[in-house]
Amino acid sequence: MKKRIALLLAGLSIVSGTALAGSLSLVDEIKINDETNYRSDERIKTEWTIVKGEYKADNGLKLKFDIDRDDINYDATGYEDHEGWDTYFAAYYPLASAELGGLTFKNEIGAEIYYDQEDSYDKNGSEQAGKEETELGLALKTKTKLNDITTWSTKFWARNVDYEKGTTEDDDVLFGIETALGMEFNKNWSAEIEVDGFWGGYSDSANTFAGNGIDSFNYEVFAYLNYVQDLYKTDNFKLYFMTEVGAEYFAQGEDYKDAGSDKAEHYVMPGIGFKYGVTETVSLHGWTGYKVLGEVANGDGTVDDNNEWESVIGFKVTM
Repeated sequence: MKKRIALLLAGLSIVSGTALAGSLSLVDEIKINDETNYRSDERIKTEWTIVKGEYKADNGLKLKFDIDRDDINYDATGYEDHEGWDTYFAAYYPLASAELGGLTFKNEIGAEIYYDQEDSYDKNGSEQAGKEETELGLALKTKTKLNDITTWSTKFWARNVDYEKGTTEDDDVLFGIETALGMEFNKNWSAEIEVDGFWGGYSDSANTFAGNGIDSFNYEVFAYLNYVQDLYKTDNFKLYFMTEVGAEYFAQGEDYKDAGSDKAEHYVMPGIGFKYGVTETVSLHGWTGYKVLGEVANGDGTVDDNNEWESVIGFKVTM
């Protein structure tokens, strides 16, 4: 516990103690996922992003942070699953760019801290084992513009994970890669494909370790096609229509104890959103959408409906 608190305080001191000139952006928002349409326990998930942002100094140093508070309410039983804290701090510094094959690769190196804490209750009101996890590691990022519409980026990382849940305590080193391809076709259409994976006996989706010595590869694939169209626009206000077509796939390594629980999800989510500039530095934003034509195909062969409301409201500060 003392080790984790010290790491968090170190991350806070990095962000709050930086006096270099630069730019700062902060976001505070609440996201609600209403899953009562298809879950028998009528679950509603609320994620409050207390603060998320980035400080960029004039010398290229970037400080990133994301502090979330999560709650789950089961309307059918009246119980709340209080999930606790989900936090992230990082510091990145630019490296020399590299020229290869006519492309310019912009590189940066950084240190990252993840800290999750959870005191959980299940949907029947029974107290479950709490979880506490700290991930501390290094990362190398590279990014390049492949053409006028396509950007490619990759992140290599290594982290020491200190994990406790109930009577389970484990400490392991994981290695991973995250790669993304973003495409801006025009002002209305865009797409993104992301593939993330890591080596080790740990499954992020299950929040548990498989055990020491497990050398499995776990990966996730995300693909999104987005359409945005302005409905009404003034100098400081915009109302827009949007549609997201999404496909997601989660797979766990063969050595993992839940290797058969792979799943795939797809959906179409139309919605409406707005942006309003209060001042030159403060803006409000929000949107709401509903997943239709959605399904989750589970590794055991079963298929679940996943149609649900998703809504976001928040504000952004830039300076």
